[in-house]
Amino acid sequence: MAEIVRRKLARLLVNANCFGESSIGSSAGDRLATLIRCTEVNKSAKTDRGQFVLKLDECNRKLQSKLNVDHIANAMRPNDWLEGVDVVKDKVLFRLNRKAFVKGVLEHISEHSATFGFNSHLNRTTYCDEQRSWKEIGTLKVLVEFSSPNIAKPFHYGHLRSTILGSFVSNLYQRLGHQVTRVNYLGDWGTQIGLLVVGFDKYGDARSLEENPLTHLMQVYVKANQDEALREEALKFFSALEKGDARCAQQWRTLREISLRELSAMYQRLNITFDEYHFESDFVPRNSLLRGLLDEKGLLKRREDGTLCVSLPEEKMEFTFLKSDGSSLYIARDLEALLWRKSHYDFDRIHYVVDQSQSDHFRQLVATARAVGLTLPTRQVLIPFGRVKGMQTRTGRVQLLADILDEAERIALANMRGMKVRHHHQDEAAVTRILARSMLIVHDFREQPIRERDFRWEHIMQMAGADSGFSLQYCHARLCNLERKCGVQWNEHASVELLGGDAEHQLVQLLARFDEAVHQSFSSLSPHPIVNYLIKLS
Repeated sequence: MAEIVRRKLARLLVNANCFGESSIGSSAGDRLATLIRCTEVNKSAKTDRGQFVLKLDECNRKLQSKLNVDHIANAMRPNDWLEGVDVVKDKVLFRLNRKAFVKGVLEHISEHSATFGFNSHLNRTTYCDEQRSWKEIGTLKVLVEFSSPNIAKPFHYGHLRSTILGSFVSNLYQRLGHQVTRVNYLGDWGTQIGLLVVGFDKYGDARSLEENPLTHLMQVYVKANQDEALREEALKFFSALEKGDARCAQQWRTLREISLRELSAMYQRLNITFDEYHFESDFVPRNSLLRGLLDEKGLLKRREDGTLCVSLPEEKMEFTFLKSDGSSLYIARDLEALLWRKSHYDFDRIHYVVDQSQSDHFRQLVATARAVGLTLPTRQVLIPFGRVKGMQTRTGRVQLLADILDEAERIALANMRGMKVRHHHQDEAAVTRILARSMLIVHDFREQPIRERDFRWEHIMQMAGADSGFSLQYCHARLCNLERKCGVQWNEHASVELLGGDAEHQLVQLLARFDEAVHQSFSSLSPHPIVNYLIKLS
């Protein structure tokens, strides 16, 4: 319904010659329609101020034509659905007939319930500020790399952010009709592997490893990090591993198998799935195409200490590519992976969901890839999020996600059993798990992802309060229950005469804004617009 109204209003503005003699092109109506939005809904706002708004500054800038505000009121005469148009400061407000608006929105939701909000024209065209141009969005092939923990380390609260944010971005792209490949890129290579193996030889215990594998390996890793005597031994182990030493390879494979088993259980608990698992070890640069391209472009430079570096003078970048002993660094393996993925998937967009401390690394990655001729999208290759303060695997300062989920499930179960309403569940444990996941996810998604978080147990204790994942699930369950027990057949042709009050009108107007919440999330690749919309709606 909102899309239909936007297009009708845009058509009226164009046909009424409200842009004067300015030429805005043949696609003006469609582009103008994307700039007309539903007005914000809040309790203090006047309900008769208009249901749709056009911001003049944005309109003039993006269409590169000036809207003649003096001409609007005279040109757009009231009709059976449009009651009036007002120009207030820098905005044009469109007042629609209430009855027609309410009826139209509810009928549209009824007819398009499966796709409502997701098939909007807002997500089929976009304005690029850098190029100052419009671009149509067809069906995209998108690769999203997320979660990507290091092996042999327990899944802690810090890992949760990349995992649920990456899953949200993947689900949103898919819901909007795009082709998505979800990739988990596991860190199974590097000096830390050597440190863990030699550390286990000194501090490890076979029985503890069997009882609680990743927790024990983290304890070993913390002790090994504090033992300077193991540093040189770890470097030697990793160098031997890269050169193909059979004994080292067997120890490495054992650690990887343990980690995959434990991580799979955690992903199942979070209801997170991946299409592909990639490993750093798959992309160790040995006689690689990448190195040949870097050589060909004259981008490799040997330093006096024997390390091989990539030099990008135009970007004012220089970074180590290979160590003096020939061992590869993380950036080298990431570049190999990116080159292979572009060739294998031929993606239109690729996104890395990582914490913002890795921004410099990904600037180097993207700049180097483009320098060797790889075509990459300009839009948000990196989706950064704020770190969880105080989480450090090397020092053991982490809160294990399994413990947090256990506590969230305990709180969810206690709240569910404490409700005064009757509830019947065939599988109470399954419902509790869903509620706990919802509590954690909504708690994280309410704010912009880039903001850093402090982990506090008191926050976990409050996750079942107002405006939480628990309250959203409760509201949904209550509505489903009311629909199931009301005893009235759904009638899409029912009269809307009784929905004439301010409260009902505001609710319908909020429903009409759903496609804008989806669009805001899609534009920013952030869940907080949709989550806060749902909280407001509930």
